[in-house]
Amino acid sequence: MQNLHETWIALKLGGLMMLPLSVLAVLARAILRVKAILYWRYARLSADLLAPESVAGCRARGELAAAAGRLGLYGEVEGVACTLEALPSEGPHASAALSALLRSLGHLVLGGRYAAADRLLSHIEARPDAVFDEDPL
Repeated sequence: MQNLHETWIALKLGGLMMLPLSVLAVLARAILRVKAILYWRYARLSADLLAPESVAGCRARGELAAAAGRLGLYGEVEGVACTLEALPSEGPHASAALSALLRSLGHLVLGGRYAAADRLLSHIEARPDAVFDEDPL
């Protein structure tokens, strides 16, 4: 309401010169709302794609850990590593989860989180050898 009141005052003071600018402002606001609705409706990732047990979900978490590590958000890297540690060590996602764990491990070491890195390394070493044979990294 405040914006409409200010627009009305500007129309009174500026005359006809303000009318096209006001129309363009209303049009821009409508376009932004339509784009937000379209993004919310069609461009979001589906929940099953980001399920932790899926291959795509593990790869996405690996990318998240790498990006957070580059930004210095080592708490976020540790959170991603904990999520990946909770996954079962066998299944179709095992290779992607191992790759994401190793990416997390590298950033934890660089960030000085040695206790978390040691815990993660022991978890990686406890994985079955079949995972390493599937994807030599």
